[in-house]
Amino acid sequence: LSPIPTSSGMFINSVLCIVTPPVARFHLDAFIGLRVLQGLSQAVIFPAYHALLGKWAPAKNLALMAGIAYPGTSAGVILVFTAGSELDAHGFGSSSDVNYSGDDWPSIFYVFGSASLLVTLLWAFFVHESPSVHPRISRAERTMIETAIAATPAEELQAFSILDVFPPVAFLPARIRKRTAVPWRSIFLSVPVWVMTIAQSAGDFGNYTLLTCVPTFIYEVVGMNIFDSGTYAALPYICQWAISIPLGLVVNSSVWQRSISFIATRKITTVTSQVGCAVFLIAAAYSKTGMFALAMVIVATSFQALFTYGSVINHVDLSPRFAGILFAYTNFFGSIAGIVGPYIADALTPHKTRAEWRMVFFITAGVYLFGALSYGLFASAERQPWAEGEIFDDHDATEEDDREAVVSVIHTIETKSTG
Repeated sequence: LSPIPTSSGMFINSVLCIVTPPVARFHLDAFIGLRVLQGLSQAVIFPAYHALLGKWAPAKNLALMAGIAYPGTSAGVILVFTAGSELDAHGFGSSSDVNYSGDDWPSIFYVFGSASLLVTLLWAFFVHESPSVHPRISRAERTMIETAIAATPAEELQAFSILDVFPPVAFLPARIRKRTAVPWRSIFLSVPVWVMTIAQSAGDFGNYTLLTCVPTFIYEVVGMNIFDSGTYAALPYICQWAISIPLGLVVNSSVWQRSISFIATRKITTVTSQVGCAVFLIAAAYSKTGMFALAMVIVATSFQALFTYGSVINHVDLSPRFAGILFAYTNFFGSIAGIVGPYIADALTPHKTRAEWRMVFFITAGVYLFGALSYGLFASAERQPWAEGEIFDDHDATEEDDREAVVSVIHTIETKSTG
């Protein structure tokens, strides 16, 4: 169930955030291990968002609901940069054991970790798997949402268990595997899925380069450290957040939806986002002053807001049931690209010259443009033939059959574990 892994991941991440200061004081290796665990705990969050959108967001409202939810990431970054700098200077929890310019840096982790715990509790209480299992939704609203999505009733939404996600459990009897298994082969061979993967990878490659390497370029080449000010560092995210919801309202408007199809909307927003990022990233490479370079970063980051209404929510178009799985699949490759980007930038700038940095920006712009071209040519917003998964059902099975199936599974597991 998507709310459960999300709340679990948020809870683990919150606790790890709170214990970061004492762990950092204890040992560097322990701190690195904690950060790895934090990353793993966060991995479930965005796929779970997509799984929820697949069951709660009718197609005509998908852009608006995503536009309200996803800018929360920008809002969080804004809070960290602005409130975090104040906590660093005027907070609590300082220790002479750690040599750091900000005396009260531990308070950042204590405050934001505690706030995350509070959000986790609210999520666990208010968020439910689907309209059909929500205890406070009206019957009329439930019918409206499920009809719009063409959802399966609650008792059949046992679509797949966590076991069905992994191909190695194919030996399990159909009754134990429930009714639906993830169609991995169809997903792997799907052109629309690979197009989303390319767009996601290009976006993450450019995003991490834009937001980690461009500030380094501004500092090393132009001579301005934008992280001296929490406000300067937060400005790109402030602008991205400020335009995200209005964009969602426009895309969700009846005038827009009467004039432009879903696939046209996905392509327009994705291509415009990635081309805009490429253009203003190159403009930043030719900047003479820090403020101009920062302005180009702000504009490029603002263009990224469009990406939410394109490739990001395209997963729900293809298969509402498996939207979370699809996002996890594409985000896996996107995260790899996002990790590789800064390493390439570092390898190409050994002398930190403007010419070296321009090469980094041109490569990143080329990646953006490749993603835009691929998506513009081959993307699809049609429900895929495999959208409901591979069905395994036996309406004639009896309780005795169920008991025999359970015994068979236990015997198989014991045999594999002892063999």
